[in-house]
Amino acid sequence: MEKLEEKCFIGNGAIDKIKKVLKYHFVDSTAALALSTPLFAAVETNPLLAEMPDENSINARLLAAGFVYSGLGYFYGKGRDLWRKKFGITDETRESKQKLHDFIYSAIFTFIVTPPIYFFSGTEQKEILSDNFWAAGVGGVSGIFAGYAIDLFRELVGLEESKRIPELIRKQDSRVKKGLAALLTAGSVCATAGIYQLT
Repeated sequence: MEKLEEKCFIGNGAIDKIKKVLKYHFVDSTAALALSTPLFAAVETNPLLAEMPDENSINARLLAAGFVYSGLGYFYGKGRDLWRKKFGITDETRESKQKLHDFIYSAIFTFIVTPPIYFFSGTEQKEILSDNFWAAGVGGVSGIFAGYAIDLFRELVGLEESKRIPELIRKQDSRVKKGLAALLTAGSVCATAGIYQLT
């Protein structure tokens, strides 16, 4: 009987760990997409920059969202955590240094993962390389804020406290925080739709 209870306890512990990993994955993915999707849409469709047709850009954003929620977002978030640990970056580290590391990490990550997204979105092969450089630049810039966005969303949904977030937000009720997370996500969707409407 004790062995059976022990097995059940181990099973419950594993289930709890899986739930925690999935929560972090979903929150990190949503945070990264809420910030990056409108930025990528704006650069991709800009006639002075990437000059990508709307259809290809929309396909790329949908593919990116699919990849991110399929596991890429988890790897981005965990990779960022490992990067920060390797370079001794904490919430106490000077904000400018945190942003520099987020820029570098995100630019490298974006440069590696973007080519297949553009390839499957219908972008011509000869344009993938130049579009990828634009993407890496946007990824780097969005990375400055994506790191903060991940910390913010983790705080808002109650996964992890962050001293980077203003105290005014940190001391709010959990319902208010979750409402703010939903509002930010909806705002991103509306901003992206507005960009495609303009182009």
